[in-house]
Amino acid sequence: MRGGGGPGGPWGAADPPRGVAVPVRSLSPPWTALEVVVRIALLTESADPGTVRWCERLVRSLPEYAFQHVGPGPRRPHPRRGPRGRARVRCLRSYEALVRALVDPRESDGFPAALYALAESAGDRGLAAALPAPDDAQRVLERAWRSPGAGEAAADPTVRDVLTAADLLDRCLRPAAVPWCRDAADPPDLCHVVDGGPTALPALLARRLHGTPFVVSDRRLHLREQYLDRTAGQHRTPGRALLLTFLRLLAQETGRQAALTLPADEHSLRWQQRCGADPARTRLVRDGIADPGHPAAGPEPEAPTLLWVRTPGDTCPPEALRAAFARVREQVPAAQLRMYDAEPTDPPGPGLVYGEGSVVLLPAPALPRPEPLVAAMLSGRAVIAGDLGVAREVVGPAGLLIPPGDPQALADACTALLCDPERRARLGTAGRQRAQELYSAEAAADAFRTAYLDAVSRWPAFPTAGGRTAEPFARPAEYWAAAPLPERETA
Repeated sequence: MRGGGGPGGPWGAADPPRGVAVPVRSLSPPWTALEVVVRIALLTESADPGTVRWCERLVRSLPEYAFQHVGPGPRRPHPRRGPRGRARVRCLRSYEALVRALVDPRESDGFPAALYALAESAGDRGLAAALPAPDDAQRVLERAWRSPGAGEAAADPTVRDVLTAADLLDRCLRPAAVPWCRDAADPPDLCHVVDGGPTALPALLARRLHGTPFVVSDRRLHLREQYLDRTAGQHRTPGRALLLTFLRLLAQETGRQAALTLPADEHSLRWQQRCGADPARTRLVRDGIADPGHPAAGPEPEAPTLLWVRTPGDTCPPEALRAAFARVREQVPAAQLRMYDAEPTDPPGPGLVYGEGSVVLLPAPALPRPEPLVAAMLSGRAVIAGDLGVAREVVGPAGLLIPPGDPQALADACTALLCDPERRARLGTAGRQRAQELYSAEAAADAFRTAYLDAVSRWPAFPTAGGRTAEPFARPAEYWAAAPLPERETA
């Protein structure tokens, strides 16, 4: 690429440092402002601190690439009137085919074709222009639900169900309205779907229209998150069934079209393969969250202390922990209990809070990600964790796993470690070494670098624009590895 940048460049008033992810609501290609090797768009659904921190960590570990962070768009879109004239007929036909694929199990195989037809029916105006007006969308939904073959979940839909379903489907399709996935002038070389779900729509359209490859991480396990959503009770069965069917079929299509699926743990790997990811194109890439610069916690406190690090959504009630601690006090009268409430995506540093305990307790970690467990293990303290989610994979033989919700098992494990300082120290050292090995930042960076090179070498390296014909392997991995690094500004 050629580039100049500067105050009038595509970055806006002032160009940010090269290689820094910029959270934006829609992508305005900045590539012309930089000389880069590979241009990567990071697609996220949420702006929670954990996702932002993960993206920043990835960007810092791969300075030879240019990234742009495409974050969530506006929650309340501008009112739309829908297409007009002949475009209205084409768009309504495609929209109705999409809805039928969602409500009639016999037509679910037509979901990908209907989705792409809807995106292409509005031409260069993008998918936002193809979505019908609210009244038209509601009539299509009502007609599809009352047609023969509609699923049992759509039996006797009310007016409220129709209105809710139309709004939910609009929200699911809204991420595909970003203009850059249709712009053939200068799109990214690769898309990285970080959160999964509707976030994959721009990547699917860019793949369909320009041949741009994409990789998927789906850190949040979006479909699983929707199935377990505790607030789903606000939607009646027809609307919720439509939403889950859309997300399930979208996950299957994403798995089929992704160049690579890159889950962060075995738990996510099994879930994504169940949702349609190709095992032959799936690679386990653990998060690089183990900072070798973090020292272990200092000496243990004088009194034997249990430290409970509680994350929001933790399924272990305080009453159960107090009952377990009462049994511990019968065997170890000097034992103390400390409780710490951690943020959901911001576990405490290894040398800070964890130094206040002799043993760290995570009896029912609610988060599907390994950060709280890894942070506890990096402290060098022995860890007792509930056997949930990724706990068995993360802790392994370097800690104690207990059945969740069993106060007696928790009390026995705590008593065993508090009464055996040598075993406690041995497990703490083993846990720290295991976390540093499995979740090394260098190993994660190398894995992502290899995955990016494989993706851009096995798919058309440049989209079909300007009359060029896309050619697989047009730029082999060696080309990208040998290309000169972009000049970087130094403070």
